[in-house]
Amino acid sequence: MSVQKLVFTLGYFATTAFSVSSLWAQSAVWPAPAALHQVNAAYAQAPAVIILNKHTIEHKTEEGNLVREDSYYQVFKIHSAEGQELFTHYPTLRPLQSKLYNMKARITLANGKSFDITPHTVKMDAARDEKGYARDGQWVQCFRVDSVQKDAEVELMYQVKSNVELFGSEVLQDDWLPCQQAVFTFITSDELRFSVKGFHGCVVEDETIAADNRRFIIANAVNLPALPDEKFSFAAKHRARIDYKLSYNANSPARLYTWNAFAKKASQLYTTRNASEEKALAQLIAQISIPLTAGQGGQVAAIEDYVKTNIHIAPPGDSLANLTDLVQIIDNKKAGKEGAIRLMAGLLTQMKIPFQLAFTANRTDIPLDEELEYWERAKEVLLYFPAINKYISAGEAETRYPHMNPLQAGTRALLVKDTVMGARKAVGTSFQWVPMDSAQYNFYNLEEEVNVNPRMDSVFIKEKRLLGGYAGADYLPAYRNQPREKQGEMSKALLALPGDNQMTHVQVRNFDYADAYARKPLTLTADVYSRSLITNMMNKKLVLNIGKLIGEQYPAVSDTTRKLPVELDFGRTVTRTITLRLPRTYLVTNADELKTNISYTTAEGGSLSFKSSYSIKGYTLFLTVQETYSQVEYSAADYSHFIAVRNAAAAFYEKILILEKK
Repeated sequence: MSVQKLVFTLGYFATTAFSVSSLWAQSAVWPAPAALHQVNAAYAQAPAVIILNKHTIEHKTEEGNLVREDSYYQVFKIHSAEGQELFTHYPTLRPLQSKLYNMKARITLANGKSFDITPHTVKMDAARDEKGYARDGQWVQCFRVDSVQKDAEVELMYQVKSNVELFGSEVLQDDWLPCQQAVFTFITSDELRFSVKGFHGCVVEDETIAADNRRFIIANAVNLPALPDEKFSFAAKHRARIDYKLSYNANSPARLYTWNAFAKKASQLYTTRNASEEKALAQLIAQISIPLTAGQGGQVAAIEDYVKTNIHIAPPGDSLANLTDLVQIIDNKKAGKEGAIRLMAGLLTQMKIPFQLAFTANRTDIPLDEELEYWERAKEVLLYFPAINKYISAGEAETRYPHMNPLQAGTRALLVKDTVMGARKAVGTSFQWVPMDSAQYNFYNLEEEVNVNPRMDSVFIKEKRLLGGYAGADYLPAYRNQPREKQGEMSKALLALPGDNQMTHVQVRNFDYADAYARKPLTLTADVYSRSLITNMMNKKLVLNIGKLIGEQYPAVSDTTRKLPVELDFGRTVTRTITLRLPRTYLVTNADELKTNISYTTAEGGSLSFKSSYSIKGYTLFLTVQETYSQVEYSAADYSHFIAVRNAAAAFYEKILILEKK
């Protein structure tokens, strides 16, 4: 849902030796040179340390217009050449429609000598998010500060003037540099009252009202270590930050921009239709094959599949992204994301299938907060069906019932409930957890039957891979939209075993969305001939690289300084069953080396495990290898166990089976 675009200001953050009360009295004062600051011993090895990061936002009236003035004052201590490099392209984010001014910089050398210099603007480009897409309405502007030396301190000050924003967020924890003290100050008039909330160690002080009725809200944080991205984590939502939003103005004693107000606008956008649109929907529903006896789940699946298959959903930035009129959408078979959701909601209403709009944030992003109503974060649209307790990812073109985007689940969503009272419709809200399919339904299973060539120089493998739940759902769009020859190439890539192998009779089954609805796993099969998985030692011994049959595995390095939890897209199980037909003239001499049992139960009762076991019956060895990650999130304390399981898989990959001639 489109709301007013937000401004995110990138800050670098800082220290301990400053009085907070003295920092906000003047928002843009260039202080006199000061003595060099002490650095926290814990940060001595960092390339640089942010001693102080001060950011003040003040609303002012200029020529009868309300404007926003951002003032920044930052102090850095440089420890290494890597820290010096920061100031060749020091980045800041600011709105497109803004004015940058009052730039100042000063360097204080290790001997205490200070001198002012002029920072240069060296680059200005469209700001981009983590996927490389340009952020709407923002520039990234880089400064260059010359003559930066090791053990020196750099002070930087600048101001930005722009339009007032209704919502905002200030990240006070850097991904690279530690910060000794960060101070954020919000100054506004008595007419506009903002709510401010701190997260992950940011403390927000009580509001102070000055003699001229200006309102001051101060937030601060001290000794923030750098919090870099870590593998298997979504770091952004864990960094210390403050959020703020407009909550009251002089003309309204009632709280503004509440979740109820958001829900009312959303309901009007997605569920209000004119007579022409209702007529077009009635004509369209008669053309769609909807299995009336399939139950509500089958009907939801049919409607979702029709819309997402027959209507081209334009991505953001496309010229069609704003197309929402249902008559035009039905005629042209093209829509923006909002238009496609409106169409789906209209068809469900025509079928008298009860549903609720739901809004959430992607699990990789900052989650919704029930107390501080940050509208822009509620950008993932779901439809909830209370009768069957199921959600669908309404705006995701490539997902189908019963599977949604797993990164939109495992978090809280804002549910919109419409209640009709006579001629009026009331809108209410509640927050509800969006459940995920449990790990047992999400699997990457492998079944292999292995026969040794009578010449003892190669093996024949009948291979079958089964991908269930979210694991299979990831591949369905690609299979469904590709010609047969491309499907074959994809299947070969998924079935590939290490080494130089020949693959024939490649087949794929259950790649239709109807198969997923019936919980049939995506199934890939092939015959594989391999000379690289077995070695005849010519001394009456055969060496079979049996570990390679589970597919390539990579060892993981345990980080003893792990700070973030382990976060996965979904919980999963992996079961591999290998049936090895042994040559009748050979005996296995090291079968017990195939046994592994790495298992851990978390405080939440979840499991992390890698287990392998075998049995031999006659001339057949039966091997079972199981790997389980039952949770989508594990604490940082569980990280070593997570790594142990992954490394157990990597170690098993190197296992060999020795067969000696009788």
